[in-house]
Amino acid sequence: AGDTILEDATEQVTSEFSPVGESASNGSVENAIRQIRKQIRTLKLQLEDETGEQLPEESHILPWLVQYAAWTLYAFHKGSDGKTARQQTKGNASIQPGVCFGESIWYRPSKTTKHDLWGNCVWLGILDNSGEHIVGTKKGVVKCRSIKARYGTDKYNVEDIRTAQGTPWKPNQNITSWKITT
Repeated sequence: AGDTILEDATEQVTSEFSPVGESASNGSVENAIRQIRKQIRTLKLQLEDETGEQLPEESHILPWLVQYAAWTLYAFHKGSDGKTARQQTKGNASIQPGVCFGESIWYRPSKTTKHDLWGNCVWLGILDNSGEHIVGTKKGVVKCRSIKARYGTDKYNVEDIRTAQGTPWKPNQNITSWKITT
């Protein structure tokens, strides 16, 4: 896979290899891996606590949780300079989603003309480049602009989480693309 990336690169890419058995030379990478693992564990435990059930390994939302964990560190973790990685790359602070990962919400499909058409889904994240929400439905993962929070016992609906379909590499089982549709 790495060779393919190097072959397809439009810019000059140089491969670097650390000495075998010298994990100290990968300090910053290993620290990042530790941070992401910790964030994944925290988000998974939070979701399991809210639902009262364990998230099964075969759950379609688990890969989205990994992606969201990495995004939260990029968007909210401040480095020694007091800035997040997003601030360093984009120049501004991150978008505040307003809901939590795995939360059952209502979404309005982007391409609908009816203002009262809202669908049931699970919130999976946000697209940093557009600000659109990533939501999991029974038919697959879609992106949208408008969401509404649900409250009380409906806030974390186990059935919504179980039935959400789609993964980051195949958001919709009926489409062969990895792109998230509206």
